[in-house]
Amino acid sequence: MRRTLFSAVLLLATGGISALAISLLTSGRISGMPHGLESQLAALIAWQNLNVIIAKMGLDVYLFAASTRSSDGGLHQWPRNYLLRSLILAAAGSALAWSLGRLDGSTCAVIVFATWLDVPAIVRIAELTGRQQLRPVVIASLLRFPLFFVVLLMYLLLADSPRPAIAGAIYVVSAAARWIWVEAQMRRLPRSRPIDVGMGVTTVQQVANYLMYRGDQLIAPALLSSAQQMAQFFFLAKYAEIASLAAASAGSVIFPALVLRWENRSPRQVARECMALLTVFALVAAGLAVLYILMWKGEAPITGRLLLLAAAAAALSWPANFFTFLLMRRGRIDLVIRAAVMAVCVGLILLAGVSSPLTVGGLLCILPAALLTFVGGCAIYSRGSLTR
Repeated sequence: MRRTLFSAVLLLATGGISALAISLLTSGRISGMPHGLESQLAALIAWQNLNVIIAKMGLDVYLFAASTRSSDGGLHQWPRNYLLRSLILAAAGSALAWSLGRLDGSTCAVIVFATWLDVPAIVRIAELTGRQQLRPVVIASLLRFPLFFVVLLMYLLLADSPRPAIAGAIYVVSAAARWIWVEAQMRRLPRSRPIDVGMGVTTVQQVANYLMYRGDQLIAPALLSSAQQMAQFFFLAKYAEIASLAAASAGSVIFPALVLRWENRSPRQVARECMALLTVFALVAAGLAVLYILMWKGEAPITGRLLLLAAAAAALSWPANFFTFLLMRRGRIDLVIRAAVMAVCVGLILLAGVSSPLTVGGLLCILPAALLTFVGGCAIYSRGSLTR
Protein backbone atom coordinates (compact mmCIF):
# COMPACT_ATOMS: atom_id res chain seq x y z
CA MET A 1 0.00 0.00 0.00
CA ARG A 2 2.84 2.40 0.84
CA ARG A 3 4.43 1.91 -2.56
CA THR A 4 1.12 2.51 -4.31
CA LEU A 5 0.50 5.70 -2.36
CA PHE A 6 4.01 6.90 -3.12
CA SER A 7 3.47 6.36 -6.83
CA ALA A 8 0.23 8.33 -6.66
CA VAL A 9 1.87 11.27 -4.88
CA LEU A 10 4.75 11.18 -7.36
CA LEU A 11 2.37 11.38 -10.30
CA LEU A 12 0.61 14.41 -8.84
CA ALA A 13 3.94 16.05 -8.02
CA THR A 14 4.98 16.07 -11.69
CA GLY A 15 1.95 16.30 -13.97
CA GLY A 16 -0.18 18.09 -11.38
CA ILE A 17 2.38 20.84 -10.80
CA SER A 18 2.73 21.31 -14.54
CA ALA A 19 -1.04 21.65 -15.07
CA LEU A 20 -1.47 23.98 -12.08
CA ALA A 21 1.43 26.17 -13.21
CA ILE A 22 -0.03 26.51 -16.72
CA SER A 23 -3.38 27.40 -15.12
CA LEU A 24 -1.67 30.16 -13.15
CA LEU A 25 0.21 31.47 -16.19
CA THR A 26 -2.94 31.58 -18.34
CA SER A 27 -5.13 33.06 -15.59
CA GLY A 28 -3.94 36.63 -16.19
CA ARG A 29 -2.72 37.04 -12.61
CA ILE A 30 0.98 37.39 -13.51
CA SER A 31 1.71 40.94 -14.60
CA GLY A 32 4.38 41.66 -17.19
CA MET A 33 3.78 38.40 -19.07
CA PRO A 34 4.72 38.81 -22.76
CA HIS A 35 1.66 38.67 -24.99
CA GLY A 36 0.83 35.05 -25.88
CA LEU A 37 3.75 33.51 -23.96
CA GLU A 38 1.49 31.50 -21.65
CA SER A 39 -0.30 29.83 -24.56
CA GLN A 40 3.03 29.23 -26.29
CA LEU A 41 4.33 27.40 -23.22
CA ALA A 42 1.13 25.35 -22.90
CA ALA A 43 1.37 24.27 -26.53
CA LEU A 44 5.09 23.55 -26.16
CA ILE A 45 4.50 21.25 -23.17
CA ALA A 46 1.57 19.48 -24.86
CA TRP A 47 3.53 18.74 -28.05
CA GLN A 48 6.73 17.84 -26.21
CA ASN A 49 4.88 15.34 -24.01
CA LEU A 50 3.45 13.69 -27.12
CA ASN A 51 6.96 13.60 -28.60
CA VAL A 52 8.30 11.88 -25.47
CA ILE A 53 5.54 9.24 -25.58
CA ILE A 54 6.37 8.44 -29.20
CA ALA A 55 10.16 8.63 -28.86
CA LYS A 56 10.48 6.37 -25.80
CA MET A 57 8.53 3.67 -27.68
CA GLY A 58 7.07 2.16 -24.51
CA LEU A 59 10.46 1.01 -23.17
CA ASP A 60 9.76 2.57 -19.77
CA VAL A 61 6.69 0.33 -19.31
CA TYR A 62 8.67 -2.84 -20.07
CA LEU A 63 11.61 -1.85 -17.88
CA PHE A 64 9.35 -1.00 -14.96
CA ALA A 65 7.67 -4.41 -15.19
CA ALA A 66 11.01 -6.21 -15.64
CA SER A 67 12.62 -4.33 -12.74
CA THR A 68 9.88 -5.32 -10.30
CA ARG A 69 10.65 -8.98 -11.09
CA SER A 70 14.47 -8.68 -10.93
CA SER A 71 16.36 -10.07 -8.00
CA ASP A 72 19.70 -8.27 -8.50
CA GLY A 73 20.41 -4.54 -8.81
CA GLY A 74 21.78 -4.36 -12.34
CA LEU A 75 20.30 -2.04 -14.96
CA HIS A 76 19.03 -3.40 -18.26
CA GLN A 77 20.90 -2.73 -21.46
CA TRP A 78 18.72 -0.88 -23.93
CA PRO A 79 17.96 -2.12 -27.45
CA ARG A 80 20.63 -1.30 -29.99
CA ASN A 81 20.51 2.26 -31.42
CA TYR A 82 17.59 3.09 -29.12
CA LEU A 83 18.66 6.70 -28.48
CA LEU A 84 19.33 7.30 -32.18
CA ARG A 85 15.86 6.03 -33.08
CA SER A 86 14.39 8.19 -30.31
CA LEU A 87 16.16 11.27 -31.68
CA ILE A 88 14.82 10.58 -35.18
CA LEU A 89 11.29 10.18 -33.80
CA ALA A 90 11.69 13.39 -31.78
CA ALA A 91 12.70 15.30 -34.91
CA ALA A 92 9.74 13.85 -36.83
CA GLY A 93 7.37 14.79 -34.01
CA SER A 94 8.78 18.31 -33.94
CA ALA A 95 8.15 18.64 -37.67
CA LEU A 96 4.57 17.53 -37.03
CA ALA A 97 4.22 20.20 -34.33
CA TRP A 98 5.50 22.81 -36.79
CA SER A 99 3.05 21.81 -39.51
CA LEU A 100 -0.10 21.00 -37.46
CA GLY A 101 0.40 23.00 -34.29
CA ARG A 102 1.71 26.11 -36.09
CA LEU A 103 4.66 26.32 -33.70
CA ASP A 104 7.67 28.41 -34.74
CA GLY A 105 11.10 27.00 -35.52
CA SER A 106 12.70 27.94 -32.19
CA THR A 107 9.90 26.23 -30.24
CA CYS A 108 10.28 23.09 -32.37
CA ALA A 109 14.04 23.10 -31.67
CA VAL A 110 13.28 23.26 -27.94
CA ILE A 111 10.95 20.25 -28.35
CA VAL A 112 13.69 18.20 -30.04
CA PHE A 113 16.41 18.98 -27.47
CA ALA A 114 14.10 18.54 -24.47
CA THR A 115 12.75 15.23 -25.82
CA TRP A 116 16.27 13.95 -26.45
CA LEU A 117 17.09 14.65 -22.79
CA ASP A 118 13.76 13.49 -21.34
CA VAL A 119 13.54 10.08 -23.00
CA PRO A 120 16.62 8.45 -21.36
CA ALA A 121 15.79 10.12 -18.06
CA ILE A 122 12.19 8.85 -18.03
CA VAL A 123 13.22 5.33 -19.05
CA ARG A 124 15.80 5.13 -16.27
CA ILE A 125 13.38 6.66 -13.76
CA ALA A 126 10.90 3.88 -14.60
CA GLU A 127 13.57 1.27 -13.92
CA LEU A 128 14.69 2.94 -10.69
CA THR A 129 11.05 3.13 -9.55
CA GLY A 130 10.61 -0.58 -10.23
CA ARG A 131 13.64 -1.24 -8.02
CA GLN A 132 12.19 0.99 -5.27
CA GLN A 133 15.03 3.51 -5.57
CA LEU A 134 12.60 6.15 -4.34
CA ARG A 135 14.89 8.96 -3.18
CA PRO A 136 16.61 9.56 -6.55
CA VAL A 137 13.24 9.27 -8.31
CA VAL A 138 11.71 11.99 -6.13
CA ILE A 139 14.64 14.33 -6.72
CA ALA A 140 14.56 13.61 -10.46
CA SER A 141 10.85 14.49 -10.56
CA LEU A 142 11.46 17.78 -8.75
CA LEU A 143 14.24 18.70 -11.15
CA ARG A 144 11.92 18.79 -14.17
CA PHE A 145 8.66 20.74 -14.17
CA PRO A 146 8.76 22.04 -10.58
CA LEU A 147 12.27 23.44 -11.20
CA PHE A 148 11.27 24.82 -14.60
CA PHE A 149 8.24 26.71 -13.30
CA VAL A 150 10.03 28.06 -10.22
CA VAL A 151 12.90 29.45 -12.31
CA LEU A 152 10.48 30.70 -15.00
CA LEU A 153 8.34 32.51 -12.42
CA MET A 154 11.43 34.16 -10.92
CA TYR A 155 12.54 35.24 -14.39
CA LEU A 156 9.10 36.68 -15.25
CA LEU A 157 8.97 38.62 -11.98
CA LEU A 158 12.52 39.99 -12.16
CA ALA A 159 13.04 40.68 -15.88
CA ASP A 160 11.99 44.05 -17.27
CA SER A 161 11.00 42.59 -20.65
CA PRO A 162 10.87 38.77 -20.54
CA ARG A 163 11.81 37.03 -23.78
CA PRO A 164 10.23 33.77 -25.01
CA ALA A 165 13.68 32.49 -26.08
CA ILE A 166 14.88 32.61 -22.46
CA ALA A 167 11.78 30.71 -21.33
CA GLY A 168 12.60 28.01 -23.89
CA ALA A 169 16.19 27.87 -22.66
CA ILE A 170 14.98 27.40 -19.08
CA TYR A 171 12.78 24.53 -20.28
CA VAL A 172 15.76 22.74 -21.87
CA VAL A 173 18.00 23.42 -18.85
CA SER A 174 15.48 21.80 -16.48
CA ALA A 175 15.41 18.73 -18.74
CA ALA A 176 19.22 18.68 -18.70
CA ALA A 177 19.28 18.98 -14.90
CA ARG A 178 17.08 15.90 -14.51
CA TRP A 179 19.09 13.95 -17.10
CA ILE A 180 22.41 14.75 -15.34
CA TRP A 181 20.99 13.66 -11.98
CA VAL A 182 19.61 10.38 -13.36
CA GLU A 183 22.86 9.62 -15.18
CA ALA A 184 24.77 10.15 -11.93
CA GLN A 185 22.49 7.65 -10.18
CA MET A 186 22.92 5.12 -12.98
CA ARG A 187 26.67 5.00 -12.48
CA ARG A 188 26.15 3.51 -9.03
CA LEU A 189 24.49 0.40 -10.47
CA PRO A 190 26.01 -2.24 -12.77
CA ARG A 191 24.55 -2.85 -16.23
CA SER A 192 23.35 -6.33 -17.12
CA ARG A 193 20.67 -8.31 -18.90
CA PRO A 194 20.18 -6.95 -22.42
CA ILE A 195 16.52 -6.39 -23.25
CA ASP A 196 14.94 -7.06 -26.62
CA VAL A 197 11.20 -6.51 -26.62
CA GLY A 198 8.51 -5.50 -29.07
CA MET A 199 7.23 -2.12 -27.88
CA GLY A 200 4.77 -1.27 -30.64
CA VAL A 201 1.50 -2.13 -28.88
CA THR A 202 2.37 -0.15 -25.74
CA THR A 203 3.38 2.87 -27.81
CA VAL A 204 0.13 2.77 -29.79
CA GLN A 205 -1.90 2.62 -26.56
CA GLN A 206 0.00 5.53 -24.99
CA VAL A 207 -0.26 7.69 -28.13
CA ALA A 208 -3.99 6.96 -28.56
CA ASN A 209 -4.62 7.74 -24.89
CA TYR A 210 -2.66 10.99 -25.10
CA LEU A 211 -4.46 12.11 -28.27
CA MET A 212 -7.80 11.40 -26.60
CA TYR A 213 -6.98 13.53 -23.55
CA ARG A 214 -4.73 16.22 -25.06
CA GLY A 215 -5.57 16.31 -28.76
CA ASP A 216 -7.55 19.53 -28.36
CA GLN A 217 -4.56 21.19 -26.68
CA LEU A 218 -2.28 20.16 -29.55
CA ILE A 219 -4.40 21.83 -32.24
CA ALA A 220 -5.59 24.87 -30.26
CA PRO A 221 -2.75 27.22 -31.41
CA ALA A 222 -3.59 26.51 -35.05
CA LEU A 223 -7.37 26.95 -34.69
CA LEU A 224 -8.04 29.71 -32.17
CA SER A 225 -7.76 33.21 -33.56
CA SER A 226 -6.38 35.21 -30.62
CA ALA A 227 -3.96 34.88 -27.71
CA GLN A 228 -6.81 35.69 -25.29
CA GLN A 229 -8.87 32.79 -26.62
CA MET A 230 -5.91 30.44 -26.28
CA ALA A 231 -5.27 31.60 -22.71
CA GLN A 232 -8.93 31.02 -21.80
CA PHE A 233 -8.99 27.61 -23.48
CA PHE A 234 -5.77 26.33 -21.88
CA PHE A 235 -6.90 27.62 -18.47
CA LEU A 236 -10.12 25.57 -18.67
CA ALA A 237 -8.47 22.56 -20.35
CA LYS A 238 -5.97 22.28 -17.51
CA TYR A 239 -8.83 21.80 -15.04
CA ALA A 240 -9.86 18.59 -16.78
CA GLU A 241 -6.18 17.56 -16.95
CA ILE A 242 -5.75 18.05 -13.20
CA ALA A 243 -8.91 15.98 -12.59
CA SER A 244 -7.58 13.22 -14.83
CA LEU A 245 -4.26 13.15 -12.98
CA ALA A 246 -6.11 13.00 -9.66
CA ALA A 247 -8.25 10.15 -11.00
CA ALA A 248 -5.20 8.19 -12.15
CA SER A 249 -3.40 8.78 -8.85
CA ALA A 250 -6.25 8.10 -6.44
CA GLY A 251 -7.42 5.28 -8.69
CA SER A 252 -4.25 3.34 -8.05
CA VAL A 253 -5.68 2.76 -4.56
CA ILE A 254 -9.44 3.05 -5.12
CA PHE A 255 -9.94 1.10 -8.38
CA PRO A 256 -8.53 -2.26 -7.18
CA ALA A 257 -10.79 -2.04 -4.12
CA LEU A 258 -13.83 -1.33 -6.32
CA VAL A 259 -13.10 -4.32 -8.55
CA LEU A 260 -12.85 -6.61 -5.53
CA ARG A 261 -16.08 -5.17 -4.13
CA TRP A 262 -18.02 -5.71 -7.36
CA GLU A 263 -16.75 -9.20 -8.23
CA ASN A 264 -19.57 -10.99 -6.41
CA ARG A 265 -22.37 -8.52 -7.13
CA SER A 266 -25.05 -8.64 -9.78
CA PRO A 267 -24.78 -6.46 -12.91
CA ARG A 268 -27.74 -4.39 -11.71
CA GLN A 269 -26.08 -3.64 -8.37
CA VAL A 270 -22.83 -2.74 -10.11
CA ALA A 271 -24.65 -0.43 -12.56
CA ARG A 272 -26.48 1.28 -9.70
CA GLU A 273 -23.28 1.91 -7.77
CA CYS A 274 -21.49 3.11 -10.91
CA MET A 275 -24.21 5.69 -11.55
CA ALA A 276 -24.07 6.82 -7.92
CA LEU A 277 -20.28 7.26 -8.10
CA LEU A 278 -20.50 9.10 -11.42
CA THR A 279 -23.08 11.46 -9.92
CA VAL A 280 -20.78 12.16 -6.98
CA PHE A 281 -17.84 12.76 -9.33
CA ALA A 282 -19.94 15.15 -11.44
CA LEU A 283 -21.08 17.16 -8.40
CA VAL A 284 -17.55 17.36 -6.98
CA ALA A 285 -16.13 18.36 -10.37
CA ALA A 286 -18.73 21.11 -10.78
CA GLY A 287 -18.14 22.43 -7.26
CA LEU A 288 -14.38 22.46 -7.62
CA ALA A 289 -14.70 24.12 -11.04
CA VAL A 290 -16.47 27.07 -9.40
CA LEU A 291 -13.53 27.43 -7.00
CA TYR A 292 -11.00 26.90 -9.80
CA ILE A 293 -12.26 29.80 -11.91
CA LEU A 294 -11.69 32.20 -9.01
CA MET A 295 -8.09 32.25 -10.25
CA TRP A 296 -9.20 33.62 -13.63
CA LYS A 297 -8.35 37.30 -14.19
CA GLY A 298 -8.38 37.33 -17.98
CA GLU A 299 -10.21 39.82 -20.17
CA ALA A 300 -12.96 37.49 -21.47
CA PRO A 301 -15.42 36.17 -18.86
CA ILE A 302 -15.87 32.44 -18.26
CA THR A 303 -19.51 31.67 -18.96
CA GLY A 304 -21.61 28.96 -17.34
CA ARG A 305 -21.51 26.93 -20.57
CA LEU A 306 -17.70 26.90 -20.64
CA LEU A 307 -17.62 25.97 -16.96
CA LEU A 308 -20.09 23.12 -17.55
CA LEU A 309 -17.99 21.69 -20.40
CA ALA A 310 -14.82 21.77 -18.27
CA ALA A 311 -16.64 20.12 -15.36
CA ALA A 312 -18.11 17.43 -17.64
CA ALA A 313 -14.64 16.51 -18.94
CA ALA A 314 -13.30 16.41 -15.37
CA ALA A 315 -16.13 14.14 -14.18
CA LEU A 316 -15.79 11.75 -17.12
CA SER A 317 -12.06 11.36 -16.53
CA TRP A 318 -12.81 9.18 -13.49
CA PRO A 319 -14.80 6.42 -15.24
CA ALA A 320 -12.39 6.67 -18.19
CA ASN A 321 -9.44 5.93 -15.92
CA PHE A 322 -11.37 3.16 -14.15
CA PHE A 323 -12.22 1.30 -17.36
CA THR A 324 -8.63 1.71 -18.55
CA PHE A 325 -7.47 0.09 -15.30
CA LEU A 326 -10.06 -2.68 -15.55
CA LEU A 327 -9.19 -3.69 -19.12
CA MET A 328 -5.44 -3.41 -18.57
CA ARG A 329 -5.85 -5.57 -15.45
CA ARG A 330 -7.49 -8.20 -17.66
CA GLY A 331 -4.61 -7.92 -20.14
CA ARG A 332 -6.90 -6.48 -22.84
CA ILE A 333 -4.78 -3.57 -24.01
CA ASP A 334 -6.23 -4.12 -27.50
CA LEU A 335 -9.68 -3.14 -26.24
CA VAL A 336 -8.28 0.01 -24.59
CA ILE A 337 -6.66 0.96 -27.90
CA ARG A 338 -9.88 0.28 -29.82
CA ALA A 339 -11.96 2.45 -27.48
CA ALA A 340 -9.36 5.26 -27.51
CA VAL A 341 -9.20 5.25 -31.32
CA MET A 342 -13.00 5.46 -31.42
CA ALA A 343 -12.85 8.45 -29.06
CA VAL A 344 -10.21 10.21 -31.18
CA CYS A 345 -12.32 9.65 -34.31
CA VAL A 346 -15.36 11.17 -32.61
CA GLY A 347 -13.25 14.17 -31.65
CA LEU A 348 -12.11 14.62 -35.25
CA ILE A 349 -15.69 14.37 -36.51
CA LEU A 350 -16.80 17.02 -34.03
CA LEU A 351 -13.87 19.22 -35.01
CA ALA A 352 -14.85 18.99 -38.65
CA GLY A 353 -18.47 19.83 -37.84
CA VAL A 354 -18.03 22.87 -35.59
CA SER A 355 -18.57 26.32 -36.98
CA SER A 356 -15.77 28.49 -38.34
CA PRO A 357 -14.09 30.47 -36.87
CA LEU A 358 -13.66 28.04 -34.00
CA THR A 359 -14.62 29.28 -30.54
CA VAL A 360 -13.33 28.25 -27.12
CA GLY A 361 -16.67 26.56 -26.40
CA GLY A 362 -16.52 24.58 -29.63
CA LEU A 363 -13.05 23.29 -28.82
CA LEU A 364 -14.01 22.44 -25.23
CA CYS A 365 -16.84 20.21 -26.53
CA ILE A 366 -14.34 17.76 -27.99
CA LEU A 367 -12.92 16.23 -24.80
CA PRO A 368 -16.24 15.43 -23.04
CA ALA A 369 -17.57 13.82 -26.23
CA ALA A 370 -14.38 11.81 -26.70
CA LEU A 371 -14.35 10.63 -23.07
CA LEU A 372 -18.04 9.70 -23.24
CA THR A 373 -17.31 7.63 -26.35
CA PHE A 374 -14.33 5.98 -24.64
CA VAL A 375 -16.33 5.14 -21.50
CA GLY A 376 -19.21 3.75 -23.57
CA GLY A 377 -16.87 1.65 -25.70
CA CYS A 378 -15.02 0.30 -22.67
CA ALA A 379 -18.30 -0.50 -20.89
CA ILE A 380 -19.40 -2.58 -23.88
CA TYR A 381 -16.02 -4.31 -24.25
CA SER A 382 -15.72 -5.08 -20.51
CA ARG A 383 -19.27 -6.39 -20.18
CA GLY A 384 -19.19 -9.13 -17.56
CA SER A 385 -15.64 -8.31 -16.39
CA LEU A 386 -16.83 -6.63 -13.21
CA THR A 387 -18.95 -9.50 -12.03
CA ARG A 388 -16.79 -12.46 -13.06
